[in-house]
Amino acid sequence: MRLPVRIVVLVVVVPIRLLVDLMAALGRGVRRHLLEPLRPALRWLGEHVLAPLGRALIWVLVVLTKLVFVWPWVGLWRYLLVPLATYGIAAPLIWLYREVLTRLGRLSVPLLRYALIIPLQWIYTWVLTPIGRGSSWLLRTCWAGLLWCLVHLIGRPSIWLVKHVIAPPLALLWRYVLRPALVLLGSALGFAWKIAGRISRALGAALRWVYITLLAPPVGWFYRAICTPVGRLVRDYFWRPARTAAAEAWQSARSALRSVRGAVGPRGRNSR
Repeated sequence: MRLPVRIVVLVVVVPIRLLVDLMAALGRGVRRHLLEPLRPALRWLGEHVLAPLGRALIWVLVVLTKLVFVWPWVGLWRYLLVPLATYGIAAPLIWLYREVLTRLGRLSVPLLRYALIIPLQWIYTWVLTPIGRGSSWLLRTCWAGLLWCLVHLIGRPSIWLVKHVIAPPLALLWRYVLRPALVLLGSALGFAWKIAGRISRALGAALRWVYITLLAPPVGWFYRAICTPVGRLVRDYFWRPARTAAAEAWQSARSALRSVRGAVGPRGRNSR
């Protein structure tokens, strides 16, 4: 049983392991040969271009946000709503409270005491309190009966049913079916992963041998025999003369500019 399972798992796992190793190798190659050389340029671009652009964009967004969502509402609150609330609402309400409600309250306190508060106290003491105590006793009795029914009629029979009817078949199923199947599948997966790793390492070694033996010598010869002489020729006969000519032109322009400034300066002072 283990050998067919291992063969099937190996057929499934080997392509996955090869794909994982290939992606890891590609990631290392991209990081080593592409990202590492471009890191200074990316850092300079981020510090001198992207960061100022980001700060400028954030400043513009903050100003636009304040212009649209903050300053109009602040002005509306400060110059319209606050004066309106102060002189149009608060002042009349204060006058109404002082001159009308206060006097009405002083007159209505005795009336409320003898017409409403004392009768309500009597109703609370002699009617509502006995009703509340009786309702509390009735609720406690009903809750105790409900708990007794739940424990003795539902809880204990359910526990006995789970313990003696449902649990034994499930335990037998786990012990004799599921657990051996999971152990077999785990061992097959471990074996297939190890075999896939060996196949991947062997394939990587073969590709490395092909690169070192068949590709690296022609590439090295092409670099040494063609690219290096051509680069030196371009550097000696094109780049250096062009750089020298540009430097000489720059020096000539600077000297001409200085001579023009020297000639214009005395004439300006004489004209003054």
